Amino acid sequence: MSELREIEFNNDFPKLHNQKAARLLMVIQDISGELLCNNFYYLMKYDSLRSDGLLYNIKPDENYMLLLFLGDKNILFTTLRKQNEKNVELYAESVGVVYDIKIKPTEENNGRQQGIEG
Repeated sequence: MSELREIEFNNDFPKLHNQKAARLLMVIQDISGELLCNNFYYLMKYDSLRSDGLLYNIKPDENYMLLLFLGDKNILFTTLRKQNEKNVELYAESVGVVYDIKIKPTEENNGRQQGIEG
């Protein structure tokens, strides 16, 4: 049996479909925020759309990792994570690992309206 880990989301994202656990299938590193905002807007919109209708703020000057998961209801979803040493260590070698999904809303809004850059 795979080791169970936890992945946190700061909002209840519709893409999660109320799934409680998911297996990490793939990790893609070094995706620029500028590329996501300008060339892959619909992917960014799907990935960052929150239940309140705002988009999580993807910053053009940051690099991201795209994680692909298969949830416990057999529904695929992605999540973007900032590419930093901690996240690379946490996810890059964890393909196949099952993660417990935790929704932990924060006081910080960190959202923006759809179609508005920045």
